[in-house]
Amino acid sequence: MITHWTLSTRGGEIHIQVIQEPSYVQIYIDNTGPCIPDYALERITERFYSLPRANGKKSTGLGLNFVEQVVKLHKGQLNIKNTKNGVRVHINMPTP
Repeated sequence: MITHWTLSTRGGEIHIQVIQEPSYVQIYIDNTGPCIPDYALERITERFYSLPRANGKKSTGLGLNFVEQVVKLHKGQLNIKNTKNGVRVHINMPTP
């Protein structure tokens, strides 16, 4: 089964695709907004690590760390990378 969603945001769109197979589910999240700076890609899921926001406010740095921990808890894999159109998050999780 394949499911698609598209959400419009200020400065871009977020496309979500879920592919369900008998033994795993894959989730692709593509954001057409700004890329993650190369120096930050290795640290983006570290607890309390955050990048400056356009509005000047600092985030808690817990969001992607939480996602990573949940994925690991379920024996899945998380991959975050820049693409020519923005950022792609790929989550691969085994199904019970």
